[in-house]
Order: sequence, then C-alpha cells, then structure tokens
Amino acid sequence: MRKNQSGEYFNTLTDLFDMVKNQDVCISNDGATMSFWWNPKRIETTSGSIDNLANKELTIITK
Repeated sequence: MRKNQSGEYFNTLTDLFDMVKNQDVCISNDGATMSFWWNPKRIETTSGSIDNLANKELTIITK
C-alpha cells in the first residue's frame, strides 16, 4: 500500500482521494466530523517488509 511506510506521507488531497479510489483508505462522515482509516481488508492481504495477516493466519491454521 502506498504511503504506508515509515516517513511516507500524502501531500495533497489528490493523493488522499487516490488512496480512497484504490480502496486503500476508507472514509466515514457523521455530519459533524470526517474520519479516514486504512481499509482493514487491504491491511490483511497486503505484504510489506513482513508477511501479511492473512498468510500468518493460514500458517497457524495449517500447523
């Protein structure tokens, strides 16, 4: 996932909206506040410097 490494930040609203469009980031709005968070499905299935959560779960289950 882009912009999820230490020291990486999005710099423009376009960057943020691109992450929403790619379903990397989710948005909620209750009429008073707007919140952004990493899409849990993306976090579960995206590998980075360590294995992703889905693969770790499979390793545990298949032992």
